[in-house]
Amino acid sequence: MAIIRVGILGTGFGLVHTKIYQDIAGVEIAGIFGRNKDKLEQIKSDFQVPITQDPNDLIHDSSIDLIDVCLPTSTHMEYVAASLQAGRDVFCEPPLAYNLQQAQKMQHLARKYKRNLWVNLFNKYSPPYRFARNLIKTKKIGQPRSITIYSRTPSFWENVGLDSIVLNFMLHNFDFLIELLGLPHSISARGIGEQKNAHVVATLNYSDSMASVDCSSLVPDGYPFSTGYNIVCPGGTIAYAGEFGDTTQEKTTIYHEDGSLEEINPPGLEANRAVLEKIYQARVNGQRCPELEVGAAIKSIKIALACNRALNSNCAIKV
Repeated sequence: MAIIRVGILGTGFGLVHTKIYQDIAGVEIAGIFGRNKDKLEQIKSDFQVPITQDPNDLIHDSSIDLIDVCLPTSTHMEYVAASLQAGRDVFCEPPLAYNLQQAQKMQHLARKYKRNLWVNLFNKYSPPYRFARNLIKTKKIGQPRSITIYSRTPSFWENVGLDSIVLNFMLHNFDFLIELLGLPHSISARGIGEQKNAHVVATLNYSDSMASVDCSSLVPDGYPFSTGYNIVCPGGTIAYAGEFGDTTQEKTTIYHEDGSLEEINPPGLEANRAVLEKIYQARVNGQRCPELEVGAAIKSIKIALACNRALNSNCAIKV
């Protein structure tokens, strides 16, 4: 079995990745970087993995195949660039960047140094979202005429206020729409809120269909994280609703044109696990993984930045 060695930068979401990697045969964790010594020592004890307070110990270790960047977005340019220049493949948490110039610079560096740069666009691997995408691509119910996507979260996460909710929270919904409908020709948006809480509704304009993304962090702390979609096609409608908290509830339904309905339990792994297994296979087999490559992430960033401009100008913005 082929082995890949992974260096993880970050002790927040990096721990989620650590747990998953340890369940993937063929992945060896070469080390975890963090700045808090006490937290690192606890990680070393809990996971039995090497630790370091110097990211260069991992970035410049030629035995490491992949650097997994789970650090704040504001630092991505620094660490992704350094890893690519050092000859490492890179897997990065989203958002890849908060501006198009940095995202494109990272794409340029990946090409220049002939390395892979993958981004965790995990919504593509969420079973209900993957199910809808695959069903539509079979053309069994026709092309979507209207798509509505929503997400709700209490503001216990940082960066979900009016000035940041689009890039930090709505980005994954835009990524899903791109897969189904491509890039819109323009986008309009309205929002309310402040630095910590916000509610934004964006309308994506296409020539022969329409889509909206409705995201909110205005709900109270006891409200479960919720997400869902409604996809209206000529041959039927696909609806999904999920709630995640102390308990998880998910329901996916196809409403057929003849009036019948079909409840579906889409198969598949948890999204982050499915993504990391896909990255392992792509790295080992030298395969492309276009749905997770930097170019796909840049398309979502373009829509998110246009959405922010639409919020500020209160008019439709070309994408």
